[in-house]
Amino acid sequence: MNTTEGAWWTQRWVDPLEEARDLRQKLRKGRVLTRRGRVTEMDVRPGLVTAMVAEDTGVPSSVRLRQPVIQEAVWSRVVERIARSAGQASQLLQGRITEQMVQYFEEEGAELFPFDQHDLTYFCTCRDDAAVCVHAVAVHYALADVINGDPLVIFEFRGRSRAELMEALRGARTTVIDDSAGGEEEAVDTEVADSLLDTYWKAGIIPHLAFRLSAGDLEEGAALPVIRALGPGPGETSPDEIADVLAPIVRMGRRRVEELVEQVTEEDVPDAPNPTSAESLDDVLVAAAYQHGSLTSSFVADALGVSVLEARRYLQWLVDEGRLAQVGRARGTRYVPLEASE
Repeated sequence: MNTTEGAWWTQRWVDPLEEARDLRQKLRKGRVLTRRGRVTEMDVRPGLVTAMVAEDTGVPSSVRLRQPVIQEAVWSRVVERIARSAGQASQLLQGRITEQMVQYFEEEGAELFPFDQHDLTYFCTCRDDAAVCVHAVAVHYALADVINGDPLVIFEFRGRSRAELMEALRGARTTVIDDSAGGEEEAVDTEVADSLLDTYWKAGIIPHLAFRLSAGDLEEGAALPVIRALGPGPGETSPDEIADVLAPIVRMGRRRVEELVEQVTEEDVPDAPNPTSAESLDDVLVAAAYQHGSLTSSFVADALGVSVLEARRYLQWLVDEGRLAQVGRARGTRYVPLEASE
């Protein structure tokens, strides 16, 4: 893994090993094993990560990585502090962690990330008697890749799964709202908002959108009704000034849409696979990618009832087989039909 391409939380995870001078040689070898996909069967649980690491020769090594989970009382206080900040709560709901959250842990007497290599305990079935072997390094970097794409994995490793976090956050937010509620009407509104937490990570149905296209350029004033429908602009800018700026953009957008429609009409677009006629899991996932436009590992994990890591392996296999294409990075990673990536 190239840590320069990772998020800050990924770098925080690998810092304890990369700052250890006596591990430089093993770091290079461990990164190579990770890049070559030699780390398999990884499983992340509270306080424990297990995986298998295979080299070019010899039997695979079984690796265990341990770190004590954060105490229950600390978790409760940190979640309460996150709940009291709308911005931090929003970030957590979106599956992100912030440096402010890390600071909350530190202020409550705990470290979310390991401070140095001695905070972690490694065990490997290889013959290396050192505290950290090359296989352990490979697992450490492989977990960094996972954390890079899904930072909440570090929370699970330290003692709280995504589901537990959402439930705790919902309870803490309810307490905060009750403490600050000013009346019955406000309580009703917040109850509706809190109910969205239950389905935040679930796939939903997009309402039907209808568009009507007609040929020809918009007349000079034809875009004005669309702009007026947006309502008054910000500040003291007059409606006429806003219209003068936006009208050319609306007309240009209209022309661009017509060009795209004409291009799609002229191209020979293959029929999308039918999910109902799929004969294997691979076919189902490919058909779903065509049907939805793209897939994410979290969406597939929820649909199949598997872990995000296992879902990511399924999708990566389809990429390696040339049936899907991968676009984006980290949490923005999407798996799309091959035609969509061209």
